[in-house]
Amino acid sequence: MGAVLDASAHHPGRSARNTIRLIASLLQLSTSRVDEVLNLVGLGGVGGRQFRALSLGMKQRLALAIALLTSPQYLILDETP
Repeated sequence: MGAVLDASAHHPGRSARNTIRLIASLLQLSTSRVDEVLNLVGLGGVGGRQFRALSLGMKQRLALAIALLTSPQYLILDETP
């Protein structure tokens, strides 16, 4: 299962691509999927953009990309306030 607890808890100056690369490294995963998951969630063209410059929707898609890094069989998406 893939999970991300807080879509906005990333370093504001780090690029979207480097954010995913860092998470992959922390999870001891190959970074070869970084561009693949960015493209999968529609952020392939903005991978170099700093996290602070992403819209809320882009930040949520970045969180989804992180959750997809492990190729999970299931994803549970929750938007409770």
